[in-house]
Amino acid sequence: MVITVAMHAAGFAVLLRAIVRSHALDRSGFRFVYPSLIILTCWLILIHLLEVSVWGVATAISCVQAVADARTA
Repeated sequence: MVITVAMHAAGFAVLLRAIVRSHALDRSGFRFVYPSLIILTCWLILIHLLEVSVWGVATAISCVQAVADARTA
């Protein structure tokens, strides 16, 4: 679905822009990298959950339409 691809691209673009602006890549060491990776992972999971919810709504709408067509068949 085009909507989820656009969500994916926009979400990753915003995430990469935020990483560059926060200068998270300039620091090194476990103390700085570990929290950054946790935040990055949480955002990635959130983006994917939003995409899955769009797929779920689209599936529900198509199922309702299919049942309506079955009654008239």
